Amino acid sequence: MKKSPLILLGCLFLATFFLSFTSLQKKKEKSLQVSAYLIYRSGKLSSFDVLNDKSISLWNTIIGEGAAEDWSNQTKIVLTGSAKNVSLVVSNGGKIVLNKKGLNVANKAEFIIKNTGCQELIVKVKSEDTNYIGKVPFNCGE
Repeated sequence: MKKSPLILLGCLFLATFFLSFTSLQKKKEKSLQVSAYLIYRSGKLSSFDVLNDKSISLWNTIIGEGAAEDWSNQTKIVLTGSAKNVSLVVSNGGKIVLNKKGLNVANKAEFIIKNTGCQELIVKVKSEDTNYIGKVPFNCGE
């Protein structure tokens, strides 16, 4: 029985598509998710992600105003996923306050940044599959 070249070409296309799709899925699963939460004086975390939710107001969080549910002067940075040789740099008001290189993240890693709430916080994360830069637009005033 002779097979048509068109059928063979179709099978080859489907096999290539399937292998490419599973490769993309695996790569996506490896990349890190980056988030951040206010730490309130009670120790409770904000219910919203201050790094990625741009709809919230972060004005005067140090006295519990804006979207804050209580006063906060600390922020928890959370890396979720798995990656090796991760670089994490956090700046608060233009000054580097955390600079970690060569981190191995397995499932989750958390970092607490103190004295936050009035100046912009910038979070940079790099790994083989992640290149993330996010800003927390803290601000204070009357």
